[in-house]
Amino acid sequence: MDTQERRSARATKEYLRDFYEVLFLDWVDVDDFRKRYDHKVNKESFVERFSIWQTYDNIGYLVREGLVDPNIVFDAAGFHCVMIWGLYKPIINIISRPELGDSSLGEL
Repeated sequence: MDTQERRSARATKEYLRDFYEVLFLDWVDVDDFRKRYDHKVNKESFVERFSIWQTYDNIGYLVREGLVDPNIVFDAAGFHCVMIWGLYKPIINIISRPELGDSSLGEL
């Protein structure tokens, strides 16, 4: 395995570690989530969570712009995307409300 392959494998392992840490965060409702994982109380969790969310947001942007075939995305990442969306939909819906403006993401 050459250096680039090692780097790629390490990046994949790190991503999967972060993905599953985010997936298995322990919270009951939005208020509980904010108490435990708000960026003001848990910066490390925020960075892991945001990097995962941003990955799927970027993929969604590419699909919406017609730059990537949605079937290919679903085949490659659909399961993970559905798991994250299903779990974090209430949180994401709150932070992405248009009336909150662009800075609302920083509120969680």
